[in-house]
Amino acid sequence: MITASSIADFIKQMICLRYPTCQMYLHNVPGSAARPYFQIHLDFDRSEDSNRFLTSETTALSITYFPPLEGEIPLGLEPFSVYDSIKGVFRKGFLKVGDRSLKVALIRGGKKDNEIFVIVKFVFDEERPLDEMAYEAIGEVNLKNN
Repeated sequence: MITASSIADFIKQMICLRYPTCQMYLHNVPGSAARPYFQIHLDFDRSEDSNRFLTSETTALSITYFPPLEGEIPLGLEPFSVYDSIKGVFRKGFLKVGDRSLKVALIRGGKKDNEIFVIVKFVFDEERPLDEMAYEAIGEVNLKNN
């Protein structure tokens, strides 16, 4: 089963390979974090029924790069090269997580304050558990007919 945290962990590994000297934070960033660093957090997650056996999953993760600053200004064009590099990771259209390939449905990004961000939306199907014990029994149902 693919989860938002397994996707985030995989992205973290990929970014750490490209930028081994940068710190990487999942969701929360400590107040003492020194730039440059990356933050990955869940933008949104949604499950929709496809049929009795499948759900359609949509997960969007945000990757934010906090570049080094000179005073209040990011240094040179470095944030743009990092943006292009991170965006390029997802341009193939699929991200292989374990034995699955997740479709990259959307890549969007930009600048906010002094940071560069990329939001990536993944779409994939997930099998429902087939074991009837995986679901809690309703118990008793009382119907009243007038």
